[in-house]
Amino acid sequence: MKDFVSEPFRLCCRVALSGSVLLAGCSTVGPSYQAPDATAQALPTDWQAPVPAGAGTLELSQWWLQFGSPTMAELIDTALATSPSLEAAVARIVQARANAGIADAAWQPTVSAGAGLSRSRTWQRDTFRSADDTAQRATTTRDHATTRSAVLDMSWELDLFGGRRRHAEASRATAEARHADWWGARVSLAAEVAKAYGERRYCEALQLIAQEDLRSRTETHRLTRQRLDAGFVPAADADRTEASVAEAAGVLKGVQGDCAVLANQLVALTGLDHAQISARLARDVAVLPKPPSGRLEVLPVQAITQRPDVAAAERQLAAASAGIGVAQAARLPSLRLIGSLGINVVRGSNSSVGQYQTETRPWSFGPSLSLPLFDGGKGQAQEAFARGVFAEASANYQSSVRLAVQEVENALVRVDSLGRRLSDFEHAQAGYQRYFAATEALFGAGATSLLALEDARRVLLSSRQSLLSEQLAQLQAWVSLYKAVGGGWTAADLTTASHDTVVPPPSNSSAKNP
Repeated sequence: MKDFVSEPFRLCCRVALSGSVLLAGCSTVGPSYQAPDATAQALPTDWQAPVPAGAGTLELSQWWLQFGSPTMAELIDTALATSPSLEAAVARIVQARANAGIADAAWQPTVSAGAGLSRSRTWQRDTFRSADDTAQRATTTRDHATTRSAVLDMSWELDLFGGRRRHAEASRATAEARHADWWGARVSLAAEVAKAYGERRYCEALQLIAQEDLRSRTETHRLTRQRLDAGFVPAADADRTEASVAEAAGVLKGVQGDCAVLANQLVALTGLDHAQISARLARDVAVLPKPPSGRLEVLPVQAITQRPDVAAAERQLAAASAGIGVAQAARLPSLRLIGSLGINVVRGSNSSVGQYQTETRPWSFGPSLSLPLFDGGKGQAQEAFARGVFAEASANYQSSVRLAVQEVENALVRVDSLGRRLSDFEHAQAGYQRYFAATEALFGAGATSLLALEDARRVLLSSRQSLLSEQLAQLQAWVSLYKAVGGGWTAADLTTASHDTVVPPPSNSSAKNP
């Protein structure tokens, strides 16, 4: 038994050592990947639009806490903790990491064992006749046997040219890209909730304006009816004020419908039911979150490196580069070491010989070499395809960098422009408010016409809506800016991510879904 085990073991060690020496002497096929230098992507040295400046430095991490709205922050935290889209992104990470594990295992030795137990029975009857066909003799043989077997199979494909390692490299890069996608989904979800929340508060403010406008028009109609009864105004004036009341009521109902739609959107984003959303929206009714005031220190290169979509594009580029090596290795010879070690024991009884036992111990071990000679151009086409994938990934990376620069520039322009315009709209709205109050007082005293009052009302209503629109646009511009510069994600979140954990790092959410 000792010789049976030691001899194949020594042979296996000798061949494995030879294979290791051979591997050490071979180079890895395919290009050696180097991550693109962000500074070499024609980035501007500075932003064209003014960067927000202030006394304090604004933080990107959990940026939604800087808008002074605990309700909005709570809804964002809840969405991050319960979103199905994020769960799907986590599932894609799990799949990518599993594929990376499969790729890592592909160029490792494999060992499998098997065992069997069987029982057989044979009955045999032989009949003999003499030469003159006068006598007949018969013999019966019975055989019972039990067979026990065990086998150990071994196989190892030597990674002669590094194709397996390139495959594992591509799988790991793809897993990192999926992790960056998960972060990107978080950033987008937070921005989407913030914008939906701002639009809901804007809608509530419009609803208050519409309600106040309806009350004002109703009062104007009441005064006009009194003057009509007294014979001071024509019936046409009463018809006009009545139509004005109906118009205001229709506008109010439309705004209420828009507010309900936005509540439904928040329900879908957060996973809360309508009662829970209504309870949270009951706080700070019609109060829009205020954009932060401070200094945002974001340089062009920093803005690019801290965007998860750019990081995902770079990881896809790395995977495509490794794919070229995989395709090249497929065109080269491959060497596999195959071995088998077994034992078979048969015990039984035979009516002719009595009890017996047969034992065999087969083993085999040796290399198997595959030399691709002719494949009709398949290998060459696969390598050309891999190079095409790399070229596409390179173009996608450059496009993502350019898009990132454009989005940051656009967001900075909107933040700066809206910030400078807002004070003008506030001043205009205050002036129109005073003008309407004076005109309304004159109309009540009979010193001005209904036409003048309605015109003053129309101008005031328009100025209020314009101011609210500017406030909403400023809020959304800030949200877009935070999203454009990465929304708190950094490259360290990708490089420090553990590939041994199944679920990505938990969110910073402290909110719980009731």
